[in-house]
Amino acid sequence: MYPELKSITKLLPKCYNRFNDLRQKISYETDTKIILELINEKSAIISCDGNGYEVIENNQIKEIDKFISMNLDSRLLYWLLQGPQKAHWNNAEIGSHIQFTRIPDIYERGLIHCWNYFYSGIYCD
Repeated sequence: MYPELKSITKLLPKCYNRFNDLRQKISYETDTKIILELINEKSAIISCDGNGYEVIENNQIKEIDKFISMNLDSRLLYWLLQGPQKAHWNNAEIGSHIQFTRIPDIYERGLIHCWNYFYSGIYCD
């Protein structure tokens, strides 16, 4: 069953808080943004410097100089946002279930380490 946008967006605040807490704990900061494609032509633009996130229409995405864009199946996204009892970001990446676009094409190890904690811990049916 495919999730609704409301089901996905209600998990985002806890996901961001967990991600940001670890980012602060390890003193990691970057001006790279994460563009997480959701559903219904919406994306979450996620800061990696403590400035939060916003959900916007895909056609409203402004020019971003440094970003990582992630696109994946909405069912897997819903599980990933719930937490590792359902699915884990690292496993989804290793299994090539996430399509990445990086501008510039630089792998930021600290960012990806923190990203593995981008889940809510709220498990839904």
